[in-house]
Amino acid sequence: MRDTVGIRAVCIAAVTVIALSSCAPQAENGAPLSDANLGDQDTIAALDDLYDAAVANGETSVVTYGPGEDRYKPAYAEFMRRYPDIQVLPEYTYGADLSTRLDQEFGSGNHVASMVNGGTNITLLTNNSGRCDPYEPFTAKDLDPSLVGPNHSFNGITRWVFGFAYNPELVDAADVPTSWQDLTNPEWKGKLALTDPTTVNDASVSIAAMLYSGEYDETWLRELAANQPTILANSQLGIQSVAGGQQSIASILSYNSMKRLEEKNLPIAFVAPERGARLETHYNCLLVDDPAPSASKLLLNWMLTDEGQRALSDTGNYSVYPDISAPDGLPPADVAIESAMAEIPLDQYRAETTKTIELTKGIFR
Repeated sequence: MRDTVGIRAVCIAAVTVIALSSCAPQAENGAPLSDANLGDQDTIAALDDLYDAAVANGETSVVTYGPGEDRYKPAYAEFMRRYPDIQVLPEYTYGADLSTRLDQEFGSGNHVASMVNGGTNITLLTNNSGRCDPYEPFTAKDLDPSLVGPNHSFNGITRWVFGFAYNPELVDAADVPTSWQDLTNPEWKGKLALTDPTTVNDASVSIAAMLYSGEYDETWLRELAANQPTILANSQLGIQSVAGGQQSIASILSYNSMKRLEEKNLPIAFVAPERGARLETHYNCLLVDDPAPSASKLLLNWMLTDEGQRALSDTGNYSVYPDISAPDGLPPADVAIESAMAEIPLDQYRAETTKTIELTKGIFR
């Protein structure tokens, strides 16, 4: 494990887009496959049994929904290298669009998606509507019980890390913010981009976690608002505004949202606050009436093997297992977990986010 600690700023020069393919593994597609990171022989045999069942049942594809699906494509490509007869078809969708899709599929009985991968809000909404099908992955023996839903209705698969980004052509190295508090410095007035905090999204949920932690309060939030950030609809627009020089700093965003950029040599860098970076668990919910049950269970179990966790980590996320190496350029997992603000407990999540939205509406509108 790397010995780097504290703040990490990572300049994003390029991101290679890995095409999804259902072809058999080829040498040029990656390192030779090994069973070393799949588990013991019983686990490998159980994975093979699911694969055989999926192929026998004609389950040639798994459709996945969620806000990170476009970012997970390189990981899914690794799954398809190992299991070439099953194609993962990820669809980037969240919020009202995701709810509408699921309403249509469950209302008509014409089920397309097998799983939803998302943060706490998406997962609770899906599960509370009775659409998550309980399942305990046999590869999840080391998964922390706090990352598992009631009766295994959902299971943690990865942790997103949130910080902020800056344009190194506009911000001197000596002036780069190192904490959330630094964003309230008057020198950043009119130079910040912020995803609309008055709706449920990465920014508002992050703010809710900050307030819940007790380390930040309404005064901090009002000071942030006093810097007159440019309010944007989503974090990707914030990244683009910083890379394009319209703003100096994108206030709250996930590291993996920068990893997915296709442009090369963009002037943008990420900072994980040295104290109080936010880690958000993202969960997998297997859907009721899954059209490809064996294939989707195979995918979920693979994601929770060491091989799957390393592949997800490579897309810019922390593993749900602390001993898996951190994404390049970020602090080691144990350091990040120790210094991160606490996640809002599942049973308090809706109340805390609702309270935060009411507060931000009064401050930012």
